[in-house]
Amino acid sequence: MRVRDGARRRLRAGLMALAGLAALTACTFPTQQAYRETVTTWVGKPLDQLALTWGVPDRSIDLSDGTRLIEYDRQAARYVPGMRYMDQIPVVVRDAQGRRRVTYATVWREGPGSTIVERCLTRFRIGRDGRVQDVAFEGPSCVAYPRTEPAPAAQPTEPTPQEAPAPTAAPR
Repeated sequence: MRVRDGARRRLRAGLMALAGLAALTACTFPTQQAYRETVTTWVGKPLDQLALTWGVPDRSIDLSDGTRLIEYDRQAARYVPGMRYMDQIPVVVRDAQGRRRVTYATVWREGPGSTIVERCLTRFRIGRDGRVQDVAFEGPSCVAYPRTEPAPAAQPTEPTPQEAPAPTAAPR
């Protein structure tokens, strides 16, 4: 009877591990490759559409070959709390005879935190025709979530002649 219980436990543990692995692989994380795929969809689109979506560029320069370079500089600041650590502080107490004595109390402290600024600089080259020719980016926060393909929409179908309802005579 014990052998069977042990085998069941191992089987259950294996199934739980497999379920955990399946759940983990279903998670997606933002990547630079996904950002690249996202921004390259703008190649061939008009500058007006880009500006309506991205907003006013942070910088723009007209190049000698007649093209224009526009830049979007996105910065994200985040606070990283300091490390927690245990410390001992002296505490002066009086014992039963009234004498002063120093003892130590353990307390938790937090070290200083820091602010990290991450940047994503995206450059679009606009051709003479007013359309995006090329895209480049740099910076650690140039990431996006991978695109998920939507399920194909059901296409409406025309009824076949056998399925089409027969016309009815209008009442007189």
